[in-house]
Amino acid sequence: MVSFTVNVKPELVPVMLCGVITWHYITLYYITLQHIMLDTHVHGELRALWFKHNRGNLW
Repeated sequence: MVSFTVNVKPELVPVMLCGVITWHYITLYYITLQHIMLDTHVHGELRALWFKHNRGNLW
């Protein structure tokens, strides 16, 4: 990793840093989005089961 950094031109360092940070944020955002979607899906399924169960008890 150190030799790789030494071989890079100094003027490219900010560009690479910006790219890495952007990529990190995009990945983080995507993972968070997946978790939110999964959570709402699971909660929706549980809610549907709960309503079905309660309706079954009412009849």
